[in-house]
Amino acid sequence: MSATHQVLLAGGGLGYQIPYSLRFRAANSANLSRTFGSPTDGKKFTLSWWMKRGTLTAVVSILSAISGTSNFSLQFSTQTGNGSGDFLRVANPNAGATYLYTDTAIFRDPSAWYHFVFVFDSANATAGDRAILYVNGTRLSATVSVTLNATTRWNENSATGNIGFGRSGFVDARDYYDGHMAEFHSIDGQALTPSSFGQTTGSVWVPKKYSGTYGTNGFYLKFADATTTTTIGNDSSGNANNWTTSGISVTSGVTFDQMTDTPTTNFCVLNPLIPSAANISWANLRSGTTAVRGTINALLANSYWEVTAGGSAVTAGTISDAAATNTTTVTANKVFGFRLTSAGTLDYINITDAGSWTNITSGLSGQQFPYGITAAADWSFGQRAFVGTVPSGYAAVSTAAPISAAVTLSGSFTGNAAADGPVIWTNGNPATLTINGNGVTFGTHADKTAGGFKLRTSSASYNASGTNNWTATAGNRFVQSKRPNNGQVNP
Repeated sequence: MSATHQVLLAGGGLGYQIPYSLRFRAANSANLSRTFGSPTDGKKFTLSWWMKRGTLTAVVSILSAISGTSNFSLQFSTQTGNGSGDFLRVANPNAGATYLYTDTAIFRDPSAWYHFVFVFDSANATAGDRAILYVNGTRLSATVSVTLNATTRWNENSATGNIGFGRSGFVDARDYYDGHMAEFHSIDGQALTPSSFGQTTGSVWVPKKYSGTYGTNGFYLKFADATTTTTIGNDSSGNANNWTTSGISVTSGVTFDQMTDTPTTNFCVLNPLIPSAANISWANLRSGTTAVRGTINALLANSYWEVTAGGSAVTAGTISDAAATNTTTVTANKVFGFRLTSAGTLDYINITDAGSWTNITSGLSGQQFPYGITAAADWSFGQRAFVGTVPSGYAAVSTAAPISAAVTLSGSFTGNAAADGPVIWTNGNPATLTINGNGVTFGTHADKTAGGFKLRTSSASYNASGTNNWTATAGNRFVQSKRPNNGQVNP
């Protein structure tokens, strides 16, 4: 039975802070590349990176290395009986369509951040330890097929390394990654553990500063210098192993790809898990043709966000789990700001035309998510610079702002009798869950998400058309005072 893996929904707090991430827009073929030199040790390396998934597609490559027709590729992909790209595998570059590493864990929560550490050590006498994957500090069980003393294209002299894309199988068709990445380390010649890059604080896996060495081909990408598209790919390890960017923009505006959405301050994005949501792209910050909803309840604090309409008008505002009655029209080719008080007053302003604040409604309560029905629009919840001025007393929609609140332990939802079921907000995640009196197996009937759970079955026992009742035991809260919040369950 496949397990689901809950991710860190970290808020601002004490400890090591990561200021920047890089957005990869698959629709823009975004990627980084460089040519490797002679490695310190071609049989051993460690990769550590944080990522927040965007568009969930059938096959997407996180990184790869190519030499001739051979391709090392670490990718999310399908498994038998599952059509979504939620499973992790590592393609073998030297043995046809076989894999160094395959796992049955599921990674399909785009609302927050995962930490991955991949260790390759083909000289290890224990066959099962020649390829290891850790998620949020915990080792996953997997099938490992690495020949003793084998090498891969990663770190191979003259091979081309890529971050953000790989090949489909062994032909030159690209599988581009959509989402955010932060704090990317590659250590040439060492097999390390997650404790080099992270630690547990109050039951939450959080980043820590790496203080070791990198080896000849090693590098550290902070994505900190957005002066040019060249400097954004600079190596901060001291090796000057800089990366060339393609499809990345540092031009201010909606295409700006350096983000402040990081593992230590996680921002709201558009939620592709909502059944009606379609055509969401650009790491879940561009909406397309249908209704969209944000991943964070904006009513937890005095919140501000912006919507930039494309060539057609956009209906935008907020939505509860019940209905969207709190909207206004965003004029085509204009930027509109929205502010929502924790007391439930929602206003808007036409920033482009220097308008004034106008009230939409008051008295909102419970849950209110940023919402829109769009032809095309770009959204900012604060992870890139706002066009307008944030009103005094308001903050971006992120985990740095919400007040502490307990996980909701019971409620009801309207089911849709579909495998693509509704997303339920609980202000955290359930440790255990029962729906209509039936125990939930996570990964089969529902997934945990950083802010609640997502229905994954059409069974009437769990997702009947109409009212369904649920109870839970408390997992981790959305926010915990004075430290990164506990919106995480380790694998």
